[in-house]
This record gives sequence, C-alpha cells and structure tokens, in this order.
Amino acid sequence: MRTAFRIALALLAMQAIPTVAGAATKNEVLYQTSLDIDRDGKPDKALLVLAGPGRTDFHELTRDRYGLSENERVDLYIYLGKGGENADLRQKPDFVKQQIADPERVPWVQPLEVSKSGSLLISAAHQWGASHDWTEILTVIYRNGEPVVAGFTMGWSWNSLLADDTFETLEGECDVNFLTGKGTLTKDADKPQPIKAVFKPVKLTDWTSANIPKACDWWQSQDDD
Repeated sequence: MRTAFRIALALLAMQAIPTVAGAATKNEVLYQTSLDIDRDGKPDKALLVLAGPGRTDFHELTRDRYGLSENERVDLYIYLGKGGENADLRQKPDFVKQQIADPERVPWVQPLEVSKSGSLLISAAHQWGASHDWTEILTVIYRNGEPVVAGFTMGWSWNSLLADDTFETLEGECDVNFLTGKGTLTKDADKPQPIKAVFKPVKLTDWTSANIPKACDWWQSQDDD
C-alpha cells in the first residue's frame, strides 16, 4: 500500500512540473499600421506579432528594429475593416502568415510601412551597421480575396578592406515586380539591368525565402570570407 501511494504521489508531482516543450507561446504586437489593403473603402489593420517565450530585445531602438533571438519568430496578422480599432490579439485575424521574415536571412525586423499606392511593405534586415548588410522588402497587395506578394526588393551594402587599408563599398539593388513579371538588378554604380526571367505573383501563404529570385543573391558571390 505504502509503495503504491508513493508511486501515485511521484506521478502527480511529475505532472505538475512544466516542461519547456509544453510551455505556452507568448504573443506581443511589435509593429502595426492601418491601410485599406483590400480596397473596399474601409481601413484595415496589419500587425507584426512577436511569437516565442517572451520579448528578449528591450533596447530603446526597438521602435526602429527588433532583433530576433533563438526560438522567436514574427508573424503577420491582418484584420479587415478594423483599421480604426486598437490592436487586440484576442480577436481572430482574417489572415495570418507565420514567420513572415526568415530569421536565418534577415533577423532584424522593421516597422510596417504603406506605399504611396496603398500596398503593405514588410521589411527586415540581415544586420545593422555591419560590413556586409542587406535589407529585404516584400510588397503585399490583396488579389482575389487574399494577400499576394506583388514585389520583392533587396538592397545591399558590401564593405571590403583593401591592401592599402582603405575600404571599398559596393552597393546594389534587386527589384522584382511580380505583377509585371519583370525585374532589374543594379550592381554598384551601374545602370539597372533587366533580369532574364519571367516572374508571377506568389500567394503570401506560399511565400518562403526559396521564392526569392536567384539573381537577387548575386552580391553574395562577392564575399571573400
């Protein structure tokens, strides 16, 4: 009897101990903006939501960028017709895209913006102020009732130390318009050159870093490390 009783107590104690795997994910709004993304005349709200064990970057500059740590990700929430309301994560969004920014490529998430044409701009950077740096921007619109990636822009800055101890800076940009099917690549001070490929819009639900045109990663071949 005593042995069985002790076993029962031990099982109860094990059940009461929380495990890391079972820990609840915390959600927190990092950035938000209002826009009429579905063009129905009513303001909508887009949120970048931090998901993970809890905020790890408390620097005052998080108003300009947030650096993702291990086990953190940023999701995109879209609430249609609720652009004039305060953000409330208890309400179910009309659209969710988990891990809108690839933390392996661009772990520095930046505030949401709205283009002059009313499109949603989602940007994230590889590093801040480093010798090798780049920023990626997704242009998102609504088409046939769902978010679509209409454009992708990557701008980079590549600093190299020369033999005479001076620095050489190479800058460039890759800009792809999935709606027109065309793209351009600019290498340093050269004029933009057309990319020899045809592009099509990608549903935001299906978008991953694998959809980034290969031509946009041209600059990485300049790495001498």
